[in-house]
Amino acid sequence: MLVRRTIRTTFRDPESITYKEFDQMWQLYSAHHHVKFTEFKNRVLNGFHAFALFYQIDTRRIIGFVGLRQNLIDTETEGTVQAIYIGQTYLRPQYRGLPLIKNAIVWYALKSRLKKPGRKSYIWFDAISYKPFLMASRYSRHFYPDVEGKMPLHLQSLRNILGQKFYKDLYDPESGTVRKSHQRISDQDIQICKKDLGVPGIQRYIKLNPGYLRGDGLVCIYPNTLVNLLYSVYRTTHRYLSKTMKTASKSSAEFHTHLS
Repeated sequence: MLVRRTIRTTFRDPESITYKEFDQMWQLYSAHHHVKFTEFKNRVLNGFHAFALFYQIDTRRIIGFVGLRQNLIDTETEGTVQAIYIGQTYLRPQYRGLPLIKNAIVWYALKSRLKKPGRKSYIWFDAISYKPFLMASRYSRHFYPDVEGKMPLHLQSLRNILGQKFYKDLYDPESGTVRKSHQRISDQDIQICKKDLGVPGIQRYIKLNPGYLRGDGLVCIYPNTLVNLLYSVYRTTHRYLSKTMKTASKSSAEFHTHLS
């Protein structure tokens, strides 16, 4: 748990990201994604309203980041809604057990929600691997596509609006997937090992997005409500306490073993 205390999260406007910070972000991202520098730079500077940067406090090295963007979307059924997009995300493998990304999303979403509490708000992303799909479905009380691969009609409509607005002809409204020109994630990060193929959430992702191996993404949505945000906090806290108790129990057992 000491590792968690050595990490700091800071929210930055893309324009305020320094050259040194940008270089660290690029080094992390390019090592695991098939993307050109110009494309990465353009997305960081023009595709998001904020970035959550995760730092090692002692070295000031960036160990991960997540891009966030807010858009107002006009819908036929709910009027104007807020859509918070999550993308351009990476976190070093050794820190993925920490709720850094989840906490950053909850904080940003809650802050946005409180500014206009009467307006409907949703969080969405384009899952080009099963990992964000699995994380969001586990830490959200209401998440779509749901366990049966379905979503309410008003969310289907919203997904189609978002898909057509941001992906144009690459978006398929029937499946809710986005066709990509190439696989953006490196092979070691996209492959699913045999033991994980039996995980229900991963099976569901593969069924909903059969083109994931060639780089296709699945557009996912969950309501930015207090119920969902509090549920995420509850699941994160429960997981943290469970890990802490297991660690304490193991340390106690080792201590008494050494006394014997």
